[in-house]
Amino acid sequence: MAYGLRTELGSPSDMGYHQPGTGTVYLHCAMCARPFRTFRYRLREGAKFCSMRCCWAAQRAFTKALADGRLELILAEERERAKRAAMC
Repeated sequence: MAYGLRTELGSPSDMGYHQPGTGTVYLHCAMCARPFRTFRYRLREGAKFCSMRCCWAAQRAFTKALADGRLELILAEERERAKRAAMC
């Protein structure tokens, strides 16, 4: 009976639901620059690293740069933008 119900309602694409792009995409890791394969739907989630090891290494590098003050130029622009947005 479930099959009959399915044909009465139509397919999911008829109801406005579209599956995310199928297939894979090759990207370059932000940390080690090696190519890695990911699914298209993961692009919305921000696939940037080939492995958890590279992700953790990037987090450590960012934390050290933040503690040393090397990110002040980048963060200063974002702070100003946030202040202007809060004033409006």
